Order: sequence, then C-alpha cells, then structure tokens
Amino acid sequence: SSGINAEYGRLVLVLGNCRHTMMTIIPLLLETFISHGYIKGSDYEIENKSIERYSTLEKSIFEKYVSSKESFLFGDIEQFLLPTSFPWQECNPPSSVNIYVQELALKLVMAMSELHNIEAELLKRIIGHLLEKVTHRVCAMLGEVTGMCKNGSLQARLDLEACKLLFSSNMNKECRGKIQSMIDG
Repeated sequence: SSGINAEYGRLVLVLGNCRHTMMTIIPLLLETFISHGYIKGSDYEIENKSIERYSTLEKSIFEKYVSSKESFLFGDIEQFLLPTSFPWQECNPPSSVNIYVQELALKLVMAMSELHNIEAELLKRIIGHLLEKVTHRVCAMLGEVTGMCKNGSLQARLDLEACKLLFSSNMNKECRGKIQSMIDG
C-alpha cells in the first residue's frame, strides 16, 4: 500500500540485517563465547570469517539493489539525457530547470523514501553511490553537447546548479567538484 516495490523492500531489509549482524550480533556472540570459555580471547578467526561472509553477502545485495535503483532512476528519463534532447544551440533564455533535473529529483526522493527507516550510514552509502551515477550521466551528457549558444550555456549552468543545490548534502567531494568544474568550465 505504500507504493514501494516489495522486492526492493526485502533487499533493503536484508541489507540492514546484514549490517546489524556484522556490527552488533557477531561481536556480541564472540564476547559471549569468550566469557563462557568456548573460545580463547585471542582467537578471532571465527569473527573474521563470519564478518567476511556477511560482508560478501551484503556487498552482493548492495550491488543488486543499487543496480535496480539505477534502472529506476534512468529508465524513464534516458531520453532526456541525450545531447540532442534539448536545443542547446538555439534556445530561449532559461526559465526553469530541464525536465531531466526535475525527474531525477523526484526519483531520488522516491528512492530515499524506501530507505527512510534503515541506518544512516547505509542510506548515505546508497544515495551517495546513486548520486555518483547521476553526476556522471548529467556531466557526460552536457560534455557531449557541441556549439552551445549563450542561452544553452545558461540553461546548462542552471541545471547543474540545481543538481548541486538539490543533491549536495548527499554528494561526495568528487561529485561536487565535477559539477562545479562543469559550472565553471
């Protein structure tokens, strides 16, 4: 009823459970085993192997989830991310951001709504990864445009500034730098 795909919800739940198990449950179990004399305090092989297996599982699930979100983000708006999707060479002065920026913002908010009740570190990791993809796609698309007129250049700057403003709190330094260099360039 929430509009969230059940498969995505399960992936997010398993991701959160993997992290919780690695960070909380395994250390607690190890502590309990040591305190009851089942293993020696210096034998961390069990903990390391357990964390390694959960880490491998978590990485696999993370990649599947992020891949599905990339398809979700870019599927419907791929047509707007082509250099030929906007008349960059002869356009009117900008009055608002392009449709692809609006669609990306909407879809990122929708993706974040699925993640609202997982731990903050995992949320930042997922959104950060998605924003790297967004930054790469938008900058690559604008980088392919040739012969931009003055208004086209203003529109591109407006779109990039909007992306920077909308997403900067979740962007890493590399993404912010890439967008800033496109704005300045």
